[in-house]
Amino acid sequence: MNETKLFLEQCFEFINGGTWNENEYSLEGIHVVKVTNLVNSGVERKKDDSYLPWSKYEKYQKHKLFEGDVVIATVGSHPTQQGSVVGRTSRIPKDFDGSFLNQNAVCLRNKDTNKINSRYFFYLTKTILFKGYIEGRAKGSANQVRMALSDLKKFNYYFPHISYQRKIAAILSTYDDLIENNNKRIALLEKMAEEIYREWFVHFRFPGYQDIKFEKGIPKGWSVKSLGNIFDTASGGTPSRKDIRNYNGKINWLKTGELKSIFAFESEEKITLSGLESSSAKIFPINTIVIAMYCAMPDISILAEPAATNQACCAFLPKLDYFTYHYNYYLIKYAQPHLIQYSHGAAQQNLSQDLIKRFEVLIANEFIIKKYTSIVDPLFQEIKIIMKQNKILREYKNMLLPRLISGKLSVENLDIAFPPSMQQEEGKVD
Repeated sequence: MNETKLFLEQCFEFINGGTWNENEYSLEGIHVVKVTNLVNSGVERKKDDSYLPWSKYEKYQKHKLFEGDVVIATVGSHPTQQGSVVGRTSRIPKDFDGSFLNQNAVCLRNKDTNKINSRYFFYLTKTILFKGYIEGRAKGSANQVRMALSDLKKFNYYFPHISYQRKIAAILSTYDDLIENNNKRIALLEKMAEEIYREWFVHFRFPGYQDIKFEKGIPKGWSVKSLGNIFDTASGGTPSRKDIRNYNGKINWLKTGELKSIFAFESEEKITLSGLESSSAKIFPINTIVIAMYCAMPDISILAEPAATNQACCAFLPKLDYFTYHYNYYLIKYAQPHLIQYSHGAAQQNLSQDLIKRFEVLIANEFIIKKYTSIVDPLFQEIKIIMKQNKILREYKNMLLPRLISGKLSVENLDIAFPPSMQQEEGKVD
């Protein structure tokens, strides 16, 4: 296998993220990609995403991103810290083509497609080799470090021939494409369940609504109750990190950053029984609704597995059996924006259990809740199945990636079919 030693500065154009004032943002316009948008698989939209007005296009167009660019976060907590973003790499997908990159990140744009395949390089950045390079050169304190571009440009690697790079990129991209297609299916199923909820419980067009009398603007038999009247609530805790016996156990321990999907499966960190018993953490049962209390727009998930949480999470435990997780999820999700306003009115920066329990919501009657559950349950079950498929796909990809990049698993003599996404990029056809 022919290999060529290349430095990143030979292969890529380095484009810094832009710096602009908060008062330059607008409600719509050019989407801004911040470090918080960068996830391991790509780029993720946030509820509080920022935009620049189109009138700023010429002023900041040098920070424009294109599909296939590789973006690396250059500022954050030290890579050894849990949840660190320094060195986190993302590949710009088609949906974010034309977005502008914000500060604390750098865009690497391929200068020579005859030598480097951008997808291959992106997968290279996921290896221990690249991560170790970042960890060894990030400078600062544990809470705030910076990766100097001069050091990043000096990273070198023996790149295989471009045809070999494309084969490896094709194999790994096939997994990513399957995961992305599954994510689209999940989004569609979620939308269906949510639209039924909105139609029934927001617009009051539930089955038989024509024959129901309304009293004071709400259907007869429905009622306004505080969340504390419907749910027991509880938060978690964080075991001491000074005692190594508290971590690397088998108990799921979720943090707010992991409440991104409709269902929360395995946690990034696991704690031990010792960690559980020595802290205020507690195990919540499957199907518990959990929200983040310390965010501008709290995230929310349903526990797909029993799990403990840290103290920044609030768990909702229904007092009555017919309050199913299907109904509870959207009831709380739709209450969230009002909870935020309520907390600001109470001069609180974050939500608290006391505030949450006092907040009032409109509750449907038992018959309608059960009817809704019977209709949407197949949708929720299908979502869980697809999410489990994605988990398996990620595990296989993560197992293959280091073996393919290192050459331990050779693809030299294999006839690799390019996935549709690569065919579109490179003009290839089967």
